[in-house]
Amino acid sequence: MPTIIPDSLSTHETPHFYSKEYFTNENNRSVRCYFHASNRGWTFPLRMHSHEFYEINIIVGGEGIHYINNEKLNIEIGDVFILPPNLEHGYFEIANLEIFHILLGPEFFSTYKNVLKAMEGYVSLFSVEPSLRGLQLKNAFLHLSKEQFDDILDDINRLMQYSEENVYHYNLQAAFSFQIICKFCIYYRATTLPKKNIQAKNSYAPMIVFAIEFMKKNLAQKITIETIAQELSISAATFQRYFLDIMKISPMEYLTKLRIKQSKKLLRTTDKAIVFIAYECGFYDSPHFFRQFKKHEGITPTEYRKISTQKNLQ
Repeated sequence: MPTIIPDSLSTHETPHFYSKEYFTNENNRSVRCYFHASNRGWTFPLRMHSHEFYEINIIVGGEGIHYINNEKLNIEIGDVFILPPNLEHGYFEIANLEIFHILLGPEFFSTYKNVLKAMEGYVSLFSVEPSLRGLQLKNAFLHLSKEQFDDILDDINRLMQYSEENVYHYNLQAAFSFQIICKFCIYYRATTLPKKNIQAKNSYAPMIVFAIEFMKKNLAQKITIETIAQELSISAATFQRYFLDIMKISPMEYLTKLRIKQSKKLLRTTDKAIVFIAYECGFYDSPHFFRQFKKHEGITPTEYRKISTQKNLQ
């Protein structure tokens, strides 16, 4: 009898998991790693839930469906998912599904993030790629080859040897997790190298990932369509056509949205003067920043900061 795949999954009995439940100052733990599989005592479906922390899922056995927000994704061995905070997801098993989970706590990023951010591919994997999942662009996502999968599986097996509850094993698990992420960055970056004479959408999708990573890493700089097209070794008109085809928005409109998003973060979390925030986010002067911010948010940066401050005090 064929497996009946549901259109959606119900909500998990614990809909949201908090960092303090897994990573505390007392245990000095920055990662948690485990296998989720029926033959290991875990059941499916793994219903819809979200986390306060980053999580990496590696499909190491079987097949199934990954539900991410309102999307259903067919999955297979070698698929890798980077799941950012507050992203709702769940799994349905079709046959012998086995998933390896790496939960990354705040301490992990305080230790490794500066090194990772300097690596080509990190921004794409942890920021750009998750936001593109709903577009069903297979070539834009990390899938391990047989050789890569075998290599990562060796790392996973070594990582799981360090399971004792002590600070030495915690640090060794964190180090192995860092090593795995570095390899993922290498593998993923290889798929986003600019390629010329590209036709099919699934072929040029990785170029859009590269373009968005370039935008995110250079928000404070002057960026034009010509600048990014030159990085991709294609014409500005071709790049604009590719970007609009996939993202349904022009590159410059998307860049403005990224800058507004970053400015909102700085307004909420820092006391920097608005003029400095404008420059840090790539707006050439304060009036331009105010106009763009109000156009997108309906209020001025000053008003947004005041509202955010009041919410934090409540």
